[in-house]
Formats: sequence, C-alpha cells, structure tokens
Amino acid sequence: MAQAQARILEQYKVKWYRSTFYNALILGICNFLAPRIWGAMNSLGAGGAEKPYLVNSSNGMSFSLMVSSYLFSSTLVHYIGNKWSLIVGTLGYVLYAMGLYTNNRFGTQWTVLFGAAMCGLSAGIFWMSEAAIALSYPEPYTQGRFFGFWLSFRLGGQVLGGATNLGINAQRNQAGSVSYEVYLVFITLQAIEPVAGHLNPGLFKYPGDQQYRYNDVDHWIALAQKVEAAKFHGFFFADALGGNFGLTQQIEHDKRYEMADEYLEVVYKLWESSWREGARVNDGKVFTDPSAVRQINHKGKYFDVPGPALTEPSPQRTPFLLQAGTSGAGKAFAAKHAEAIFVNAHHPELIKPSVDSLRSRAKDFGRYPNGLKIIAGVFIIVAETNEAAQAKLDDLSKYGDREGALALFGGWSGFDLSKYSDKQDFRFVDEPTIRSMVTHWAKTVPGTEGKPWNKKTIAYSLIIGGQSPKIVGNAETVADELER
Repeated sequence: MAQAQARILEQYKVKWYRSTFYNALILGICNFLAPRIWGAMNSLGAGGAEKPYLVNSSNGMSFSLMVSSYLFSSTLVHYIGNKWSLIVGTLGYVLYAMGLYTNNRFGTQWTVLFGAAMCGLSAGIFWMSEAAIALSYPEPYTQGRFFGFWLSFRLGGQVLGGATNLGINAQRNQAGSVSYEVYLVFITLQAIEPVAGHLNPGLFKYPGDQQYRYNDVDHWIALAQKVEAAKFHGFFFADALGGNFGLTQQIEHDKRYEMADEYLEVVYKLWESSWREGARVNDGKVFTDPSAVRQINHKGKYFDVPGPALTEPSPQRTPFLLQAGTSGAGKAFAAKHAEAIFVNAHHPELIKPSVDSLRSRAKDFGRYPNGLKIIAGVFIIVAETNEAAQAKLDDLSKYGDREGALALFGGWSGFDLSKYSDKQDFRFVDEPTIRSMVTHWAKTVPGTEGKPWNKKTIAYSLIIGGQSPKIVGNAETVADELER
C-alpha cells in the first residue's frame, strides 16, 4: 500500500494550492468562519444577551428552516456547484451575527429573527455542500488525516466562544451580556468566509482516478474481479446490432471474414506502429510527446482510417486473439490471426480433421503450427450414479427454452425451422444442406439412436450445453470419457 501511495504521489505531483491538504484547509476555514463562529456566539451564553428567550426562539426557528432547506439544497448544489453553494451557504450566518449585534447595541429584535431565518435557510445549503466535499475529496489513503484535520476546525468555534465568555466573565459573579465590540469581531470573521470559499481552486483530477494504472496487470485483474463479483455479463448480437449501423441484411459469410481480415490489418497498425516506445511522458505537464505519435493513414477496400490510435498501447501491444468458426473462410482467418481457436464436435475423432487443417494453414502463413492453442468445449453433469446424473440432466432440461434452442440452431445453420412440422425428421427433408448437417450431427450424439431428429430432438440436444459434447454419469464414467 505504501509503495502504491508513493507511486501515485510521484506520478501526479500537484501545486500546493491544488493539494488535498490545502483544500481541507480551505474547507476547515469555511466551517470555522461560518457555523463555528455561530457556535462561538452561542457559547457566549444566550448569544451574548443577558436573557436567553429571544436567542433560544431564534435558534429554534433556524434549526426548523435548516431541515426544510435540506430538501432543496442538493438540487442547488447540482446546478451551481459545490464552491458557489459553499459561498451562498455562509451568507445567512453573517446576517444572524449582525442581528445579534443590533440587538445588543440598539435593542432591535426583528433583526435577530430575520438573521436566524436566513441563517437556517443557508445553513442547509452549506452543510450539504460541505458534506459532499468532505466525503468525496480525499484519496482513500488520506481520508483519516483529511477528516481529522477538517474536524479540528469544527471544534474551534466552541473553544473560541467558551474562551471569550470566560475572559469576559472571569471576574464577575453574576450573568451579563457581552459588549457589541465582540460582535463586530465575529461579524468581521464571518464576512471573510465567502472570500475564503473563493480560494478553493479544486483538484485538477478525480482523486480516485486509476488511469495511471492503465498498463498494470494488477489493475485489470482487480477490475475483472470487481466485474465478476458484481455478476456483470455482456452479450453482443451482431445480427441484431447491424441494423443500427446501416445494414439492411446479413453480409455474405465469406465477405464477413474478408472484412474482418482488413479490420485486423487496421488495428495491427494502430497497436504496433502508431505510438513509439516512450511516447507517453506523463510528467504532470505533458501526457504524450506528439512527435512520437503518428497517423497510420490506412486506405483499404472496406476501411479508411487516418489514425492515430486514440489510446496508448499496452506493453504487449497486440492482445491475445481468440477465434471461433471452422468454415473454410473461418479456418483461413484463424490460421492467419488467432492465438487460440474454439472448435466444437461431439467426438475427438471429428475434431482432429479441423485441428490438422488449422495447423496446416497456419504453416502456410509462416506461423509455427503447434503454437496454435485449440480449445474444445465439453459439458459435464456428474452425480453418484449414471442414472442420477441422467435424471439431473432431464431436470435441468425442463427449465430451458425450446423455442430459444431452435432459434439458436436456426442462427447457426441459416435455416428457419418454423416452416417445418414438429414431427418432421430433418434427416429426410428435401433441403440437402440441412439434411446433410443433421444426418452428420445425429451420428455424433450418443443416446439418440432410433429417435427421429425432429424439432424436439434438436431442442433437447441444444437446450443444455449447446452444441458441446455432453458427458453425463458418475465420476468414473466422466473420467473415462475425458481420458478417451
């Protein structure tokens, strides 16, 4: 933790007048000169008056109006900002002090009541703004010191009022009011407060900003853990989003891979050649050396991208690329670009030809064939017995969506199954593509021998685990099947 704090302070040196300590000082002074001087006057005893009735009534009205002002003060803070809310929130305090002064010197009572009313209305604004600043300004590692320093000012008013009262009445043996000169001192102090609020320039960045850790692996691990803890998931449906980008129909299959190939050519240029090493200066004055960042000026068949890259590259620059899709165009794309490739089949024997083809194509592109990582999915349900595992699968299948499974198959195959009857066996339809696909698929799914491959069978096969092979059984059965 100490090393992290030192790194933050080293990378983000700020002027003294923008430091957290200085802003805590200004906030403390504002608090001392407004509500704490108000507290000091009340610590004089009856607001410095000989009898307490008028001041007690005024204070009761102030607190009532303060509660009311809390209801709208957050809206005011939202529109005019914390600084101006802090300044506006101090104006009523000086009016209250002036009311006590005129009452002490001239016996005027309405000025006390008016000042108390204005003080109550402005106090809610002041406290709302002060709380927002106090809770949001300090960095996590300075909060304790910030709060301790700030709170020391909050106690100063009572100390000042009590000391003043003691000094005036130390040699007396009966109650009495203070002289009006004492109020002039307090009024002067409170009149300074709006000016003190203007001394606060604010921090130049959000204290919790983590952008300096952009290239730290630990930062991304912590972010991933936070997203995982929040159970955050992202789903992207290209066929649904395409309509929002001017596409009226799906782009032809092989053309999509052709476009993707040029797209990667663009991002390779942005990742690898737009920013030189050392382009990021980040010394508190200059973030990036402009002479070390260049445009890529890509002009292609599908993309025209002048650049430069909008963000600095990671230390790795080109990230680890994964690909899924084993069509002819998909294999060519994967062999040229991917580091890891998802493949899918119900038996290892069916996966091997795809793997061999991928490695052969990778060699044609001048890549090391065995460097490709092949990832095959498998869905496992295990229980104490084979029968219990099968019962678990049957139970889970009840909660799946049959229409959703059929829609998934339709998206993969490109065929709309809704025009076929529920009893139609798709191994015997007139359409040769879907007939070949289902016939080949049926041979790889255990437990379906002798069953018609209609909508029900397709939905049941996809509704749990998708197209991945399913291993259902006890521990021994699952282990044997995985070893096979």
